Amino acid sequence: YKGTKLVGTKETTQMYAKELEKNDNIKQKMYSNGISSNQTELIAKKALGEGGNKTTSKIIKESSKTGLNSAVITAGVETIKNVPEVKNGNKTVKGAIGTVANETAINAASAAAGDATATAVTIAISAAAPVAASVAPIVGTAAGVGASMATDKVIRKGESAVSEQYNNRRNQN
Repeated sequence: YKGTKLVGTKETTQMYAKELEKNDNIKQKMYSNGISSNQTELIAKKALGEGGNKTTSKIIKESSKTGLNSAVITAGVETIKNVPEVKNGNKTVKGAIGTVANETAINAASAAAGDATATAVTIAISAAAPVAASVAPIVGTAAGVGASMATDKVIRKGESAVSEQYNNRRNQN
């Protein structure tokens, strides 16, 4: 095993690292493949023929967690970014709250869409062509990043159009 690179799911890698700290006899490090155990289970079940409805609901559940985590992080970052703006009088509290809520919603939607796409593409490749299973996570991740970026762009474009219409109506009155 000396020349072998150990690779595991996110959770397995974390548990292995904890064990590594406690046990001096273990010398080999494990690297994360960036996929959660739940996603790995979904891939296996899909490849073995589990019904699509169960798989879809699990993808939605996992993607929702990603979206929620993104929302928490974004809300914190945006709050920190907006405090000086309010403090310096460059933005009202109401405007800052609006910015925080807006950015949080956009990033949560983008993260959830990206995660769902990445998982679905990985499952589809693994199920359709088992020989391609080793590259499925890479392709799935790339598709997920693309979906996340596209979601962000579409939402921001819509946001700009709505804002422009609002400002045009406001200027007419």
